[in-house]
Amino acid sequence: MPELAAADRIEVLVLVDNVTDNLSTVPGYVAHEWPRLRARGMPRLSGRCLCCGAHGLALAITAVRGDAARTLLFDTGPDACVFERNVDRLGFDIGSVGVIVLSHGHWDHCGAMLRALEMTQLRNGGRTLPVCMHPDIYRTRAMKSADGVMRPFDDVPTRAMLEAQGAQVIEATTAQHFLDDMFFVSGEIPASPRSSPGCQDNTAARRTGRIGSPIRCSWTSASSRCE
Repeated sequence: MPELAAADRIEVLVLVDNVTDNLSTVPGYVAHEWPRLRARGMPRLSGRCLCCGAHGLALAITAVRGDAARTLLFDTGPDACVFERNVDRLGFDIGSVGVIVLSHGHWDHCGAMLRALEMTQLRNGGRTLPVCMHPDIYRTRAMKSADGVMRPFDDVPTRAMLEAQGAQVIEATTAQHFLDDMFFVSGEIPASPRSSPGCQDNTAARRTGRIGSPIRCSWTSASSRCE
């Protein structure tokens, strides 16, 4: 495994999160949405200019070393409309994305995957884009409601759908390095019943297609080491 390259700084741009909050106090190294929008020319505060919060997550993580900057997209949020709106409002150059990493196979983290690929290719000259994920990410999933009924989730796009949209699909459970070794992706993190009991009401289909095996959420992390 190659050595993780040191970065001069790491920038994390939150593209989608459960909420937006421009009023709470934040540390000096955290910037609210509104100053960024004003810097992009927002003349007055208006709902038309703001980002949308939505249940899910999408992060653009940029590692900078000297004059080189490499960007990884970590998840895409729940919905193409929210993802596209926020990318546009924040002025994020999605063509700079060099790899996409999907943490796990839930709709709120993968729902905008196909649109994210399409937007990236429109801005990067049509180049294929590596997409790293766990091989079990495509399994059909559901949540058991209080009345015992399984409520199915929207499926993650299939490998064929991703490849048709220009993805170079990388299915891996082991650690990976990306973008000039500036990013390390841990791969599968097995859940421990003692430290991480998992989501007990979430289930996933077995390879036979029957829904019923409990999910132990396996998170994939992306990080760079700064020195």
